[in-house]
This record gives sequence, C-alpha cells and structure tokens, in this order.
Amino acid sequence: MRAIFEAMGATIEWSNKTKTVKATNGSTVVSLTLNRKEAIINGTKRELDVPGKSVNGRTLVPLRFVSESLGATVEWK
Repeated sequence: MRAIFEAMGATIEWSNKTKTVKATNGSTVVSLTLNRKEAIINGTKRELDVPGKSVNGRTLVPLRFVSESLGATVEWK
C-alpha cells in the first residue's frame, strides 16, 4: 500500500488504533479503513468492490480504486 501511494506522490498516515490509512495528494484526501467496503474521498463516501485487508503483516488495498482516487487513469488491455 505504501509503495502505491508514494509512487503516486501521496503522503500517508496510518492509525493502528482504527486500522485506517489516510493518503493526501495535493487537495485530495483518501481515507480507507481495513475490512470495510467503503472509503472516503474528500469527505464523500465511496463503496469499494473489496475491502482493504492485512495479510502477513502487509496492508493490501484495491489498486484501481486507489489509483483513480489519486487522479490516475486505469485502462485494462
């Protein structure tokens, strides 16, 4: 997760208490809590296809959602 956000120029904050990651890139703020099928982008709730989760000490998040939330265009070929 950290590698994705940072590669897109975002800074991240992690709350171990709430299991929430917050990524900030310019004026865009994305908040995602593990095991929840919703995220918040600039105060607006968005439903996720799958929730973020922790596997073997790594945090996994939906790549397409994160990328598009931070302004990238995702194409499948």
